[in-house]
Parts: sequence; structure tokens; C-alpha cells
Amino acid sequence: MDMIFYSPTMNGRPEERLQTMMEKLIPGGRPEACRTVDDLAARLLEPHNDLTIVLLLAADKDDLFDLASIGDLFHIHNARIIVVVPDRDKDTVSLAHRLRPRLLTYADSDFAEVFAVLNNIISEHRDFNNFNSMHK
Repeated sequence: MDMIFYSPTMNGRPEERLQTMMEKLIPGGRPEACRTVDDLAARLLEPHNDLTIVLLLAADKDDLFDLASIGDLFHIHNARIIVVVPDRDKDTVSLAHRLRPRLLTYADSDFAEVFAVLNNIISEHRDFNNFNSMHK
């Protein structure tokens, strides 16, 4: 399982909270951080494991527009995407939906939904792998 965390800002409160949450969910691991859309695109072009989870913390509408421009790379990997948008503006939300995320939430939220969705994705993945190993 690969977990990628995109955040163009450093040391912001939402980023710290999300980083801590992901570290708790990944046993013995740390999500791979990408600071630019180009770095994220390059990472998505690398070989990957059977499951890729991408958590996107967008800085603004321009950032979302750039992320949408590499949207095909997410779907090539069949990545599970979670998008955290900076505001509730109709255009921002519409742009974020172009990425077809499993969850779309806001930077000022408490991230309980993010934790629940991440936990669900990881649990389903483990259950699927356990089922497959029992039936080999």
C-alpha cells in the first residue's frame, strides 16, 4: 500500500493534523509527502503497490486546477483520493469534484470524516488481502 500526501504549504495547522492522523493509520510507516504538483505527477508515474491512497490538501483554486490537470494519473493507479479544499466556494468545490474523490472536505473541518474514510479504505484492503491469501 502506498500513501501519498500532497500539501504545497509547510507547517500549517491542517497539514499537521492530517499528517499525524495518517501516521497513526499506517503501522510503522509514514506517508510520502509531495510539495508540488510536478513532484506528485512524477511520484504517480513511478511503479506502485496494489493500493494507492492520495490525500490532497489544496492551497487554493489555482492549486486545484493544477491537480485536476493531472487527474488521469490518479485514475491510472485506481488511486483512492481524498481532497481537502481551502474554502466552500461553489467553483472550488466543483473543481475538486473533477478529481472524483472518495471524500471531499474542508480545511477548517475536524477531519473526523477523513480518519473514518482512510480507516475504511485500509481495512477493506487488509480484508481483501486476507481473503485472497486464504483462498490460494
